[in-house]
Amino acid sequence: MVIYPESFSIKPNIEATVGFRNLFNTTSQTAVHKTLTLVKGNYVFCSKNAEEKVFCISNTTAAVEYGEGETPNKHKASVVIENVKDMEIDCCDSNFIMDGVMTNLVIRNCEKIKIKNLNIETANPNVHKITVLKASPFYITFKIDDVSKYGEENGEYFWYGTDYKMGFTQHKNRGWWMATAKPSNLFHLTRCGNHPLSGSTVIKQVSDRTFTARFIIPKDYEVGQVFYMYPRLRKEVGIFVESSNNIEFENVKQHYNNSIGFVAQNSENITLNNVEFTPNPDNEVDFASVSDSLRFSMCRGKIRVLDSMFDTSGDDCCNLHGIHFKIVKNDRDKITLKFCHHRNYGFECIREGDTLAFIDPKTLLEVGRSKVLHATLRDDYYYDLVLSSYESPLDVGGVVENISACPDFEFNGNTLNRIMGVGVSVTTRGKIRIENNRFLNTGEDGIKISDDASTHYESGFVKDVVISRNAFMNCEENAILIKPENKKFAGPVHNNIVIENNLFIINNIYAVNISDSANILLRDNVYKGKPANYRWVNTKNVVNITTDCPQK
Repeated sequence: MVIYPESFSIKPNIEATVGFRNLFNTTSQTAVHKTLTLVKGNYVFCSKNAEEKVFCISNTTAAVEYGEGETPNKHKASVVIENVKDMEIDCCDSNFIMDGVMTNLVIRNCEKIKIKNLNIETANPNVHKITVLKASPFYITFKIDDVSKYGEENGEYFWYGTDYKMGFTQHKNRGWWMATAKPSNLFHLTRCGNHPLSGSTVIKQVSDRTFTARFIIPKDYEVGQVFYMYPRLRKEVGIFVESSNNIEFENVKQHYNNSIGFVAQNSENITLNNVEFTPNPDNEVDFASVSDSLRFSMCRGKIRVLDSMFDTSGDDCCNLHGIHFKIVKNDRDKITLKFCHHRNYGFECIREGDTLAFIDPKTLLEVGRSKVLHATLRDDYYYDLVLSSYESPLDVGGVVENISACPDFEFNGNTLNRIMGVGVSVTTRGKIRIENNRFLNTGEDGIKISDDASTHYESGFVKDVVISRNAFMNCEENAILIKPENKKFAGPVHNNIVIENNLFIINNIYAVNISDSANILLRDNVYKGKPANYRWVNTKNVVNITTDCPQK
């Protein structure tokens, strides 16, 4: 079945929000295979026409972080594809231009959707770049980028655009999340630690887009150092996929989003092939994602990220994990579970027939299993379950992992650059294959395998990992960190990890740092950047390890 966009008044160079809404509402009514081919051009989406819906997005904004008068988890979305089956959308290299703060694309309760050849742009994004022109301990002169809109009101300066207004010194007593890069390597982003204008007493404009700032606390800024200023709350994301399966993106470019670039939760079989989450090369504000580039939470099947480019993430590039739910009520075969992290809650992710593993929160070791006979998401924070077993092996305070939501993960042929957090953070019992990637600049570890039941509650342990033929070239911390957050060692948490044929060029800490794990094989890796006798590998409580270099 061919869908003709002009039947819904969808044409280049006109406002397209309502037309696409009508199109996808219509296509949801038929299950036959559908194709939609757009005329190449610019399609504009205005937030004033965006659809408003209430739903929770994993790892974004806590309910308590919404302001007075705001409805928690109420989102604006430019394009919503909901309840659609079997559809291929060829955008023919068109530009979707987002005007305002909103989620760029939502896919919910869909099956077999492919979107290809799409460029997503944002008009006047809420991220702003300043460059230090002169520096002394108590004064700096800085230039703001040539695209941000700004103005002065009652002696104070503000950034502004559609749906936002942010003062130059807003968040100045915090602002730790903002990014900086020094002139020695402008590709290496790290967190500021403090707002770049914290401690300033006077800010004065001296010429077009050029300002001076005076400080009461000395600064050690450098001429040529750059800072990126943006808000902290992650209210809207780039692309959001929920409760869907067999979703594919091919040749999709997203040059900016308002928090996380791509979020998938409670979904199955997702492929990102030849995508680019990178800044617009024609824009001086070279920042793409003010938080993670990719986030997968409680997914299933196969998650594949292939031959793609990720440049500038305000947090991790890719994070894939499950959830440790805390047991808050235990009545034999009936238990109540709680979402414990304030930003990760409120979505369906436990189904009838799923297998739950009971996890000791101190050791992170499995102590029993049970099947789910019935699952009810009571509200945004509590799940009521009926289990197949009559007695739970853990009482209130223990945690549970849904091991039916542990996908295989393939991350192959990708390039990561200017990542402020971790390159790839992954915890899943499925097969993990991280191969043929380039980790060029990360502000934290290149690859991190964690597992915790006390802070972020991101589960679980790994049991089949291959990290092969990757280049780690400037990781601020470890190139590879394997460290479960167990409070007590009662046996290895992670198992069966192969690290082979990788190139490590390191400046800090270790090439590989491993704890509380077993059956580790390192072979045929190349190590550079330190003396030949440097201890490249650090281990603690590791059982059965074979290495190709000195360890400590």
